[in-house]
Amino acid sequence: MRRGRIELLLGVAVVGLIGWVLLTQAQATRQAASAARVAASGQTVTSLGLVLVVGVLVGVLLAGGGVVVFLWAQLQRAQRLARRRQEPGSGRWQAGPNAYWGRADEPPRDLPTGAHPLDALVQLEVLRMLREMRPPERPAALPLEDREREGSDENEDVAWREWY
Repeated sequence: MRRGRIELLLGVAVVGLIGWVLLTQAQATRQAASAARVAASGQTVTSLGLVLVVGVLVGVLLAGGGVVVFLWAQLQRAQRLARRRQEPGSGRWQAGPNAYWGRADEPPRDLPTGAHPLDALVQLEVLRMLREMRPPERPAALPLEDREREGSDENEDVAWREWY
């Protein structure tokens, strides 16, 4: 019997030891879960912080790039305007019905183009004289049937041909 009691005591001791080990393991698992929860919270905060930092950097880079592009466009525009000012006949057009296709930066002209008005009058007179020197136009000859009806002879047709 003594042996039975020892075995019983050893069995209770082994069960108690297993229970204690399981209890210790459960406590360790709880502590590990708590540590994992704290670590996950820390990683989440770190990740959010990195996302914010990267977002701010991207925003700063985009804003800086926009400023650079804007300044470059302004520089190009200023160079283009400077070239236009240096080229003769460039710039804004004059406004109004009597602008004569002039530029705003050019001095005004008295006459649009061409010669003096007296030269234009002389040229018109020459054209009038040339028109008067030309022989008068006669109507074209009628076909033979029409001439017979009207009673005209061929001598008239021949005289007309001699002019040309």
